[in-house]
Formats: sequence, C-alpha cells, structure tokens
Amino acid sequence: FDIYLLHPMLSDSMIYMTIRMFREKGYSVYADTWTSPEKGKHSRSEIEVIMRKCHSLVITGYKEQRYTWKQHWQIGYFSSFRNRVAVLPIVKKDVNSNVYKGEGICSWFPYIGTGIVFMENREALWVMQDPKRCVDFTYWLEKEPGYIEW
Repeated sequence: FDIYLLHPMLSDSMIYMTIRMFREKGYSVYADTWTSPEKGKHSRSEIEVIMRKCHSLVITGYKEQRYTWKQHWQIGYFSSFRNRVAVLPIVKKDVNSNVYKGEGICSWFPYIGTGIVFMENREALWVMQDPKRCVDFTYWLEKEPGYIEW
C-alpha cells in the first residue's frame, strides 16, 4: 500500500471521503476499519507486518485531537523504520491561510495539502513543512526521506 491511514476518532463518512480522495489520485490506502475484515482488532505483530507493507503513514489530525497509547505506538513504530509520516489536517477550509499547525504529536511531522501544479493546471497533493517548503506527494513517497530537499 502507498498509505497506512491512521484515523482516530473520525466518523465513517470522513474515513470514506479521505480514502476516496487518495484513491482518486491513484494511491492505494490501508485503513484497518475499511480494508481489514478484523476491523481494527489486530495484534501488535499483525500491525507490524501490515505497516511494513506500506510506504507511508498518514495521520488524520485536527485541533484538540487525542491519541491512544496504541496510536502513539503506531506512529513511533512506523517513523522508526520508514520515517515517512505526514499529517492530513481535517479542518474547515480557511481561504486566508495555507498553514497548518499541529498540536502535540502532530506538530512533529509535515502536513499534506492540495495545490495546483504550476503550468499543468491540475490539482495535486503536497507534503509541506510550510507553504514555501513543499514537495509533491508522489515524489515524497518515492524518495528516501534523507534525500528530500525542501
């Protein structure tokens, strides 16, 4: 899978819309409550095997979100062997700002946003440190994290 989606406290409709957004852009997504028949009841070793089959971890993040010890473990485990973690902000569209400032663990990682690709007139996903330091999501998935030039 391109993406292991960590989606604490999202409604089923929000999870579905998030998965659909990624799939419409050509990315494969693993989300335990949608992809697995066990619906989030995996053992730690099963989660490790699944995560190792994924290229990135995307955390859905919104203001005042709290994570369980299991979700903290998943984030730490994934970032320790793949180091390709980003936050997908779940926020109301703010036309005055393209900046997301995560709280707690979400502040440690870059965030995902959308934008128009220059001279191609198409919308793409971007991984951003801030609006001026960003890379294309596909590039971010394919490059070794230490070789990405923001």
